[in-house]
Amino acid sequence: MITEFFIILTFITIGMLLKRVKAFPDNTSYLLNQMVIWVALPAVILLQIPKIQFTTDTLISALAPWLIIFVFALLTLIFGKFVKLDTKTLGALLLLVPLGNTSFIGIPMVSTFFGENQIPYAIVYDQFGSFVGLATYGVLIVSIYASGEKLKIKNAIHKMITFPPFISLILAFIISYYLKAIASSYPSFVQKTLTTTATTLIPMAMIAVGFQFKLKLNNKGYIALSFGLFSKLILAPLLLFLLFKATDVSHQAAKISIFESAMPPMITAGAISISSGLDEDLTASLVGGGLLVSFITLPLVHFAIINWL
Repeated sequence: MITEFFIILTFITIGMLLKRVKAFPDNTSYLLNQMVIWVALPAVILLQIPKIQFTTDTLISALAPWLIIFVFALLTLIFGKFVKLDTKTLGALLLLVPLGNTSFIGIPMVSTFFGENQIPYAIVYDQFGSFVGLATYGVLIVSIYASGEKLKIKNAIHKMITFPPFISLILAFIISYYLKAIASSYPSFVQKTLTTTATTLIPMAMIAVGFQFKLKLNNKGYIALSFGLFSKLILAPLLLFLLFKATDVSHQAAKISIFESAMPPMITAGAISISSGLDEDLTASLVGGGLLVSFITLPLVHFAIINWL
């Protein structure tokens, strides 16, 4: 847990320092995020999707993140209308509040708090929920809100099906079906290439966040930031906790789902938000601030799960 925290903090700091170096242009964060979207994220998708083993025991872990996405997308829309947020600020919130950092932070956190034998539930939550959610729901949000224009269904669908992560997702499912049919895996050189490329996602995305990071928001920006962090770190796990408590579900998959739902906003969603021209300052604040605050909230969520579920 501590290792992952310092890795991310280091890359954010590097980004903040590079911003002061004149050799790096103002659009450095945009260029880094384009590399994430076109190169690193597709590699992660192609690498991870074929690894998923789905069973009936993991159904809770697969469905819980979609409940979070639906409920908090709706809640964010209501909040945006009430506060009268501009289109790009609302788009950033819609992208980052429902989607959590359930892989790079979530999986090590689950291992630390619950043990390595619980990681499969975290992987299913991440891959079937956060991962697929980013490539579908996330792409749809970008298609609708990034342009700042009125929604045109035809344009939104076109942007979605031509978005590199979405194309990679479809390709990954096809490859996964083929590999499982022949009881095989990627050739060694393909596996190594994808693995090497995938490892660039966190450095590039977090340096971009650090390059953009600042807590100089307007009044509505601070209100949006407070709403986003409170929703993501407190309300999301509370919703699942109350649901499972009311239905008397105490399976380990339920506990891991609650814990994963409490993860800070997704790094990759932040990269997509910035590269798509959504509210950059709010995005960087949600990703960076969420990471810091989560190191206080996650132990509290774990305490509640262990003692009351």
